[in-house]
Amino acid sequence: MEVWVPPGLERPDTGNTAPIPAGKTFTDCSNPEVLKAYGLKITYGTGDGKQFEPNAKLSRQQMAAMIERTLKACYPNIVIDTLGQPDFKDQKDFLDYAIVPAKFMAKYTITVGDGQGSFNPNGDCLRQQTFIFLVKAYNFRDMYIYE
Repeated sequence: MEVWVPPGLERPDTGNTAPIPAGKTFTDCSNPEVLKAYGLKITYGTGDGKQFEPNAKLSRQQMAAMIERTLKACYPNIVIDTLGQPDFKDQKDFLDYAIVPAKFMAKYTITVGDGQGSFNPNGDCLRQQTFIFLVKAYNFRDMYIYE
């Protein structure tokens, strides 16, 4: 599966490829790209980790966590800084794993939630929104990645 990258966002080929982890499968998905994402610790599957749920909707908190994990996979020295970022009004609705990624994204204006102080962590995140957030994370990387 080839991934389209907008002109100007290409990274030079490092020669590195993500390995497919030996012995890992999901009961509902055998896509090698999903398995590579599992190997890179971008996704862990759902529930007990035996399923991926490829046809399920993506929540905003899941999106935030996966974008943070993607940044960590691409930039191992990244510091996920949320210092000074206020709590969301709906922070009680988050699962613990997603609070820091969402606050990081808000701090660096990758996404700011609803603009009124809430994030809507359990709301759906459309593919188009996810793509926009990924592009913004890439474009704003100089604000939080010091190579």
